[in-house]
Amino acid sequence: MTYSSNFKEMYLTNDPNCSSGGVWESVALTKPWNLSSDSSFKKSVFVKFKDLDNKVTSCSSTSINYVNSQPMAQLYNLPQNGNSDEYLAVEVGGEYLAAYKYKLGTTASIDCSLPSGYSAAGISPKNWIWDSLNSFGNESITLCVIGISSNGVQQAYSAATSHSWTRSAKSYIEVLGSAKSVIEGNQNVQFTLYSKVAPLSPITINYDLFFW
Repeated sequence: MTYSSNFKEMYLTNDPNCSSGGVWESVALTKPWNLSSDSSFKKSVFVKFKDLDNKVTSCSSTSINYVNSQPMAQLYNLPQNGNSDEYLAVEVGGEYLAAYKYKLGTTASIDCSLPSGYSAAGISPKNWIWDSLNSFGNESITLCVIGISSNGVQQAYSAATSHSWTRSAKSYIEVLGSAKSVIEGNQNVQFTLYSKVAPLSPITINYDLFFW
């Protein structure tokens, strides 16, 4: 809000009619001010001026987008330790939340407090976090989420919402080598079995031999 150098006093208020809630005081470029206490995100401040001839202007206003606290993302449908799902499906919500961004990585390598690595801002809470987990093995995974309000106020990176869990990936066994079949009577046959994901604990492999 600007004013002319011909003005000597101003009357600042939260009253739309500029009739109460303020006092006449010398014009200043800045002034601390308590915004109205209603719950709306959009606040208005009203002002009128008095010039050197004591003529008073009409009441004018300016609007301020305001959120009284940072939006804090809340996460639902979270995977727990031992989960073996191949895809992540997490719901995001929270007070003042209009959008969010996230990043996903191994717990050992990810830092939620750093801005790098997050997705582009502006994902609607109507859209869940859908992400593939196929690149992760049996390891600890961390999900970091930053909430964003409708006015662009962003949850602090230092206070990012996070969740960590240890994945138990499904193990797939593959037979290696060229000897996939043998001649009947040969008792010295070896197969090499390869697990595509290292198991967290010893596993038992059951097999059958077919003769034809």
